[in-house]
Amino acid sequence: MLDAVRYDSWYDSPLGKACFERENQLLAKDVALEGPESILEVGCGTGRFLLSVMKKSSNVIGVDRDISFLQFAKKREENMGIHLSLIQADAAELPFRQGQFNIVYEMTTLCFVKDKRKALHEMIRVCSDNGKMLLGELNPFSPWQWWRKLKGWLGRGSFKEVQWQWSSHLKRILKEEGLQGISVRRAVFFPPLNVENYAHWRDFFEWAASMFWPWIGAFYLLSAVKKE
Repeated sequence: MLDAVRYDSWYDSPLGKACFERENQLLAKDVALEGPESILEVGCGTGRFLLSVMKKSSNVIGVDRDISFLQFAKKREENMGIHLSLIQADAAELPFRQGQFNIVYEMTTLCFVKDKRKALHEMIRVCSDNGKMLLGELNPFSPWQWWRKLKGWLGRGSFKEVQWQWSSHLKRILKEEGLQGISVRRAVFFPPLNVENYAHWRDFFEWAASMFWPWIGAFYLLSAVKKE
C-alpha cells in the first residue's frame, strides 16, 4: 500500500518537481475554462493536482478511497488556509448523480484500480453531456516504467502492485462507451535522474525526445468528449 507522506515527498525532489510541472501543464491545457464549471478528480491523493485545478474553478471536488491520503490533503488545506472539497469514495462507486460534472479527470489512478472498466463507466456516468473526460496514466513503454517494474520485482518502490495501462487499450474502452474526439498527448521524456546538476538538461531532453521518439513519454493524457 502506498504511504501518503513518502508519496507526496517525492514531488518535492528535483525530479518530482520536474515531472509534476510537465504533467500539470498537460492537464491545465485541457482544463481551460470559459465559464463556471464543475470538476471532479478521481483519486485525488494528497491534493497536488486538485490545488492546481482549483485555480481554474471554485467548484472542484476530489475523491479518494485511501483515508490517509485525504487526511494528508486536509492538513495541506489547513496549512495553506484554503478549502478543499474532499470525499472518501471508491472510483468504482462514485457518490454523485448522473451528469453532475463538466470535467472528470484522473491522474495515475486507474493503474491502481482493480476493476478499471467499472471505474471508467462511473467516471463517464457522472460526466455531463458534452463534458470532458481526462485520463492521465503512465506509459508502459517508457524507460521510466522499465525501471519501476525492476524495482517492483525486487520488492521496492511505490509501484509494486501497479497494472500499467496502454493508451490504446483505454482509447478502445472510451470508444466502446461512445465517447468522441479522443486524443492523446505525452510528457516527461527526460530520463529519471534525480540530481540537481541535471536540471538544466531536462528541457532539451523534453524537446528532442518529443520530436524524435514521441512514444517514450513516461506520462500520457487521454482527452475525450461525452456527446449527448
